[in-house]
Amino acid sequence: MTIRAPTAPGRKNQQKDTVLKRKHFIALLPVFLLLSFTVGQAGEQTYVIKKGDTLWDLAFRFLGDPFKWSQIWHQNAYITNPNLIYPDKTLVIRGSGQEVTGSSSAADASGFGQSPISGATSGQADFSSETKLALDQSEQVSDPFSKRKGLASQDAFLSDTLFKLAMEKRNYFTADYLEKIAFLWFSKDEKGLVYPGNASLRKMSAKDALKTYDTEVYQQFDEVIVEPFGKAAYHVGDTVDIFHSNRMVKYQGKTANLVGRVAKAVVRSIQGKFIYAVLFKVWDVIQSGDRVDQTTHFPSPAIDSLEGPPVAIKGSVFLLVENTVHSYPYNTFILDRGSKDGVMFGDLFAIISKNGPLSDRPAAFACAVNVGETSSTLVIERLFDSIDAGDTAILVKRIKFKQ
Repeated sequence: MTIRAPTAPGRKNQQKDTVLKRKHFIALLPVFLLLSFTVGQAGEQTYVIKKGDTLWDLAFRFLGDPFKWSQIWHQNAYITNPNLIYPDKTLVIRGSGQEVTGSSSAADASGFGQSPISGATSGQADFSSETKLALDQSEQVSDPFSKRKGLASQDAFLSDTLFKLAMEKRNYFTADYLEKIAFLWFSKDEKGLVYPGNASLRKMSAKDALKTYDTEVYQQFDEVIVEPFGKAAYHVGDTVDIFHSNRMVKYQGKTANLVGRVAKAVVRSIQGKFIYAVLFKVWDVIQSGDRVDQTTHFPSPAIDSLEGPPVAIKGSVFLLVENTVHSYPYNTFILDRGSKDGVMFGDLFAIISKNGPLSDRPAAFACAVNVGETSSTLVIERLFDSIDAGDTAILVKRIKFKQ
């Protein structure tokens, strides 16, 4: 027979509390583990690439912003060239939340038919709600394309205050955005080629290529070798823009090059005729042979107000810059009108489908973000139906910027 010493009342209560705490901990442990797993997985998912997918489309689909395609590229190190992704490969997409869902129609794809967008961030949901409110209010005021009022009723349709707020949230008029816009280039260089810049990224020799097993595609912080043309002068510390040619086109009887800035670099050293520079900003594919020029500094103007256009401008969509299956908000296109026709930076155009409007709305509204002498680049701000080359563009608003 074992005799146990009596337990003090305080110690007995303490033991009971300890047992209860252990039971509670054991009961809560699965919940804690589940929560930990959920938090660890939030904002990250995998996606199997399908035929026809592009990083641009997937960035819009999962991140709500097609210009974040480079984020997906850098998160998947096996992709050496973001223009070449292959079906059945798996992508890891971080910071995505849930996929932005909707019907296959262009209006639903734009996000304007949903409030808020499923899986969108709070900022995206706010923007969607504000835009939908603007549309609802405008519809209560007038029918923008009624026979009675015609295009003049755009004043009611484009609720100025809300539209201004939406444009500011999109950051269309920041230097960071404007430097990425593609445009048509017409001038010839010293070699007689229709290309911008007075230097190019040096092409690797066959011997160097064998050593590096490289495809001559560069990424951020890589060093590049620049070969100037003629008497082009660069100095250590200079910032340069790097241009990539998307494709050559015939425009109004002339050869034009659809080009865009793809990166910025800073000159680190000059050795003989070669310049060594480091890429510090990259937003698209960089390849040897791309052109180089002194950097252009873009302003970041603030919107003051929207006003009716003082001139009548009517043109056509010449080509769509992005090679996507469907049109999306943020997509850009070339308009066959420029500064000589009266187009100004910030002008807002209504795009009318050549196949005829499917509703009382235009197919899209787009804003001029790069204006050349004979052509302009417009970004789609609102999308109700798919647009294509040959569609009509009519100036409906002019943005006035603060001085």
